[in-house]
Amino acid sequence: MKCPAIFPNEPDRLKALSDYGLDDEQMMRSLEPVVHIASRMFDMPVAAVNMIGSDHVFFAASVGVGEVDMRRDVSFCAHAINQYEVMVVRDATQDERFHDNPLVTGEANLRFYAGVPLRSPAGLALGALCIIDDIPHPEFSEEDGKRLQELAKMASDRLELRRIEVSTERTRPSFEKYAGNSTTPIVWFDETCAILEWNDVARSLFGYQNSDENSAQFDMLLHALHFVS
Repeated sequence: MKCPAIFPNEPDRLKALSDYGLDDEQMMRSLEPVVHIASRMFDMPVAAVNMIGSDHVFFAASVGVGEVDMRRDVSFCAHAINQYEVMVVRDATQDERFHDNPLVTGEANLRFYAGVPLRSPAGLALGALCIIDDIPHPEFSEEDGKRLQELAKMASDRLELRRIEVSTERTRPSFEKYAGNSTTPIVWFDETCAILEWNDVARSLFGYQNSDENSAQFDMLLHALHFVS
């Protein structure tokens, strides 16, 4: 078995990966449509966006994946990120890099793999969008590879939006520092209109107490403001 190469700038690569705020427990809902499209488009039972950590890999999104060895040493995606084009393994049993790989010889029974590396804006490899099957696919064509690359571009765009969101969150001042002493009513809320924070001026304007934070929704405040005005 051939182990994937480690990048000379590995610390920079891992720092870039951390900018996306992803880990073993943090998957990206926005990437779920990408892997489902990939699975259906190529009629593959498994599709995933696989991120490459220091010694293991983890999924940012996946469909059809069961229990699998997540070590970086055995990861096909860890090989894929070492190149710029799509990596295609039409029959892993016939490939000198993978024929004795545990993912091939073990219960995963991996036979076919195609993966496109995903990179940061600075060009650092983060992971790969891949499709996998337990039967060989000698018919996988150059045109198929191009279609997979197009989907990888969609995944990269969504990852970049995630990076910007995480960067904004990490650099945003605390609510107390931003609005605690403001004389203007300020409310922070999430995509469900649940109130995350609001200052004393906002509470007073709408007649709420500190303990009422979880009982109000931002759209309720908008409705009340309409009648006040």
